[in-house]
Amino acid sequence: MGTIKAMAFKRKGLLNLTPEEVHSKLQRIADVVEVPVDKARQMAIIQPGLLMETERTAETLKAGIRSISYELGAPKDEVVELILTNQSVLHGRELRLSVADMAHLAMLREPKGRVVD
Repeated sequence: MGTIKAMAFKRKGLLNLTPEEVHSKLQRIADVVEVPVDKARQMAIIQPGLLMETERTAETLKAGIRSISYELGAPKDEVVELILTNQSVLHGRELRLSVADMAHLAMLREPKGRVVD
């Protein structure tokens, strides 16, 4: 709950959530995105909108991860780790990635020089 209160400067509605509601929403995110609850918690810290509009935003995140996985030719678990360890990629963007973001993730995944394509 301390983390939720710290995130509330972005979304005032987070202050109204009870610990049970937060746990329920994190569980729902984990179920939709098909990740452990701990990873869902980390994703919610990066993107507080997951706790406010859980269903819609979690579905968007799931589709985004699937798209990134396809574009990079990487397994889903690896893409999730890339996002969690490089939070600036999704921070404050409503889960939309630019071509530059995709190139950045590709470089992080396989740092072999410049991305030409």
